[in-house]
Amino acid sequence: VARSIVVVLLLWRVPCGDKVALDDTIKDWRMRMAEIKHGAAGCRPYVVVASYGADSAQMAVVKEFLERQGPEIEAHMAFEDSEADAVMGTLQGVAEAVIAKQRAVRHRSGDELVRAASKSSATCTCV
Repeated sequence: VARSIVVVLLLWRVPCGDKVALDDTIKDWRMRMAEIKHGAAGCRPYVVVASYGADSAQMAVVKEFLERQGPEIEAHMAFEDSEADAVMGTLQGVAEAVIAKQRAVRHRSGDELVRAASKSSATCTCV
């Protein structure tokens, strides 16, 4: 069930050069990741980081955060455009990508089930 959940950590409308706002954002991300990592590995949501209009100093901090998190973060996307429409487009794209990934996993699982069933005397029909 949790694999149907997507957590998008946003760096959006954080003024360039505002170290306090950036630190607050990263602190919040760390708390969210601690909550996520507390759950069972197989039940964790997809986690994506999306940065909008970040300068090079902010991107360096984001990169450091990503390196410390490891494989729990599925993707990082960086955009120059920081308009609300860009954010909504990204969220739509992430949702569509997760749905496609889930369909691929289900299809692959179905194929594996058919192969396993064909090796036994059981009959299997996957929908």
